[in-house]
Amino acid sequence: MKTRLLSLFLLNTAFLFAQNTHYSTLDDYKKIGWMVNVALFDRGINHINLGHATPKHLPILSHGFGLNYNIQANKKWSLVTGLWTIREAGYHFQITIDEKDIIHNGEYFFTQGLEERYKGYTIYSFSSPLFLRYQLPAFKNGYIHSNLGLKVKFLPSGSIGFGIGVEDLDVFDMGAISPKNYWQGSFVVGTGLSWARWKYLIKADIYYTLNFQNSLEGYYKYKNLLVTPDSDGSYVLSGNYWALMLSIHLPSKKTKKEP
Repeated sequence: MKTRLLSLFLLNTAFLFAQNTHYSTLDDYKKIGWMVNVALFDRGINHINLGHATPKHLPILSHGFGLNYNIQANKKWSLVTGLWTIREAGYHFQITIDEKDIIHNGEYFFTQGLEERYKGYTIYSFSSPLFLRYQLPAFKNGYIHSNLGLKVKFLPSGSIGFGIGVEDLDVFDMGAISPKNYWQGSFVVGTGLSWARWKYLIKADIYYTLNFQNSLEGYYKYKNLLVTPDSDGSYVLSGNYWALMLSIHLPSKKTKKEP
């Protein structure tokens, strides 16, 4: 069955490229382009096992850079690959502890309850995408395009942890580990614009990465609070994210020679 689906995909791709329309405006730029992006990772998820206290998870802002290589960039249908790196998210949550939970000998450790936000990252991962791009003219020297494909990511397994203490007592801690397999897959979909200038071709894309497995899985615990009972549960970070990507393709040698 998988062989049939792969054969069907290849046949459809070959048909699309056979019917390809040529855009002469895009002839004068290099196939390789340098890119930077800003990413917004989906917030983490709690699954309560005991008690009711949980951290409040927030989206995680990150960044990345790399290069793209566009095969048949001057055609309606093209393929895009490259090498991307991105700073992987770890956690971003708000911890709230009421003042009644941190009283000792009739005195407060703090003048008010604890309410703070904490953010952490793991390492930079490396990935290589391969997706199909469809583009159409939208305005003078400008094109609108859509992307659909897959991405393979290299992410060494590791762990991340965090804790909060009040004097000599731990009141909150969490820990998580990444998958043992170093190579992970994801689905990529997006859309964007291309604008051809004499000195450069700039592309702006918005895309979403949907991982085939979670980036981090672990736990959280509330303990040693004077009123609130102990609470614990699991912590999951999918690693899915939205990204705004900007890439620049410089003119080819032939274009540089033109006055």
